[in-house]
Amino acid sequence: MSFTLFVALALSIVTVSIAMSLTSFAAWRSGRWSVIDVTWGLGFVAIALVNRLTLSALTGHAALWRSPAEQARVDALERAFNTRGWVLVLLVSVWGLRLAWHIYRRSIGHGEDPRYEAIKARNPSYARAALIPQGVIMLFVSLPVIVGIWLSHSLIGPLFWIGLAVSACVSRLSAMPSWRRTKATRGADR
Repeated sequence: MSFTLFVALALSIVTVSIAMSLTSFAAWRSGRWSVIDVTWGLGFVAIALVNRLTLSALTGHAALWRSPAEQARVDALERAFNTRGWVLVLLVSVWGLRLAWHIYRRSIGHGEDPRYEAIKARNPSYARAALIPQGVIMLFVSLPVIVGIWLSHSLIGPLFWIGLAVSACVSRLSAMPSWRRTKATRGADR
């Protein structure tokens, strides 16, 4: 494994650990395990953002030994990689923030989610039953974004634009059931 991937995985593990620790505190304060559902979307945003900011910090300096022509070429490549990495962060953020906001709004004024009530009955340890499994899953699900941010070795081309279009369509499609459910709920309340 290259040093780059080691740094990326270590950063991601630390980010997930912090997110799950904050979730544990929020669950303790609210008395509800279901707060982890909001963390699900926010955790992916945090992982993408921490990795991208770290990569920017590590690569954002000019090398003194390069000639001006070499530095200009490197700067052009870094701008392309920078754009691609930030687009990945933007896509993950749009999806994750929308998901977290929707789940948060849906859970306001309700008690514990019945799924978590059933889990509590079987396993009273929040860490073993929810935090650790969801943290590990979050880490594995975020691997494509982590790799996309750290190992982008090509310029923006047609495949990038196709991926961007597919991502936009998938984000829109995943938001539709939430929007319909919210619309139906508001109609029923009137």
